[in-house]
Amino acid sequence: CGDNLHDQRSNGYLALIRNFTRYSWLLMYLFGASPVLDANFLQGRRNNLDKIDEDTLTMPWATSLRMSDLGYHNKEAQAELQLCYNDLDTFVMRMYHAAVTPWPDYEKLGTHRDGEWIQLNTHILQIENEYYSSIRPKRTAKSGETPIKALASRGVEYIEVRCLDLNPFMPLGTCASDLQFVEVFLIHCLLADDVVCDAAFLRQGRDNLKKTIQEGRKTGLMLADGDTAVSLQDWGNALFDGLLETAKRLDDAGDKGCTNLVAGYRERLHKPELTPSGQVMQALAENGKGFSALGLQLAKQHGEHFNSVEMDAISFESLLDRAQQSHQDQCQIEASDVLSFDEYLANYYKQYEELEL
Repeated sequence: CGDNLHDQRSNGYLALIRNFTRYSWLLMYLFGASPVLDANFLQGRRNNLDKIDEDTLTMPWATSLRMSDLGYHNKEAQAELQLCYNDLDTFVMRMYHAAVTPWPDYEKLGTHRDGEWIQLNTHILQIENEYYSSIRPKRTAKSGETPIKALASRGVEYIEVRCLDLNPFMPLGTCASDLQFVEVFLIHCLLADDVVCDAAFLRQGRDNLKKTIQEGRKTGLMLADGDTAVSLQDWGNALFDGLLETAKRLDDAGDKGCTNLVAGYRERLHKPELTPSGQVMQALAENGKGFSALGLQLAKQHGEHFNSVEMDAISFESLLDRAQQSHQDQCQIEASDVLSFDEYLANYYKQYEELEL
């Protein structure tokens, strides 16, 4: 729905995000790959993690500690930030509010120390890209343009999925089949029955995601679907039924192989040892290695893999040309930069005053 193509595209992406918020726990179960972390990361901080060895901490059934409160989340300043995905105007307005509203702890720090910048400003969000979310609506911004001004002016152009871990057992960190499954998942979120986003909906989505992040491989883990408590496996099976219907529609439209691909991932629901997080835990147990040692071992294996891959001369020369051109472009950009950092920042934040919200 919408009066023009921009509105229709934006509304479609926001509907996708609403269903993604409801179902993204499944991606954390299927693809979470960080069930452990290096003990030095939490040195001097209180935590309730189990110790595998002197170097490695874990939650026994965790899937992705990177996505937990121990990872990249800011659970204080952004805890009360309730972004609404029902319509673009409301989303932009709330992002704007976070970008111009001071936060007490940041105000205590100030913006300068000994004449040097230590933070851009003292607001909840210093820039909009600091908003920690599993998925975000995006629009390519012009040079110097704020993300919310770009969204407000031209609508949603694409969505950014941020909750997927790199798979440490794959040289590239992912593979074509994983990405194809995620594509089917996103299309299913677009086509599934629409839902309304309110505070309770967002809270339940976060709670289900948190449970799966911390205990996803635990047998019988219960999640909340509205007013109903349901096990991860039962809800996962129901969700896979819908994903297979979407996959069949894609097969019928000419994207062959989607049904078989989706069916293959379903096995992980009842065999958590097949998930990347399960494989990490198994590798640690079998090799007797800690977090850092296992990471180094895998890095060496991947290095050997890439060293064994031969590149034809034309491709190699093409990459060299691109690298050289990139350096030239960088020099040109830096040479044409006439504004001081203070002037640039003042012009950047002036855009907030120009938004009609």
